[in-house]
This record gives sequence, C-alpha cells and structure tokens, in this order.
Amino acid sequence: MCKDGLYRYNMTRNDMLSLFESQGCKCALCEKELEMFVGRKGGFVDHNHTTGEVRSILCNRCNTIVGGLENTEVPIQRLLDYLGIAQSG
Repeated sequence: MCKDGLYRYNMTRNDMLSLFESQGCKCALCEKELEMFVGRKGGFVDHNHTTGEVRSILCNRCNTIVGGLENTEVPIQRLLDYLGIAQSG
C-alpha cells in the first residue's frame, strides 16, 4: 500500500498515516478501529473514481461498497428502494 499510495494518490506513508490519525484511527464510514499497512485487515485509501481526489481511509468492506456504488449504473434511489430504505430529505 505504501508504494501504491505514492504512485496512485501522490501520498507518502506519512501522508496516509496523518489522514488515518485525523479520523481517529477508524474507518471514516463504519467507525471500525483499524490499523494501517497490515494488508486486507487494515485501512484503505478511498478516492473519487472520477477525479482521483482522496476522501478518507476506509476499512476493506466499506471501501468495496463505496467503490461498487461509485461504479454501478444502478441509480442510488433504485438501490435504496430495493433494499427497503427510505431516503430522507
């Protein structure tokens, strides 16, 4: 991840650690406690797939979900309806 972070996101290991620590060493979505640089059990750099902008550090599960939603052609409202989740607002 360290080498990939520098190549993919222009972030050093220290940059990733700083972001990770700024969010309390937890996944930015589910708030599960994480460690960095421990493979699939650790934190993942989440980024916008269109702009490449880094958003936060997520656990593997949340990162997979966000990536899947970002790359799907299914409208979010249709997904929420399918899951029986009422959208507020």
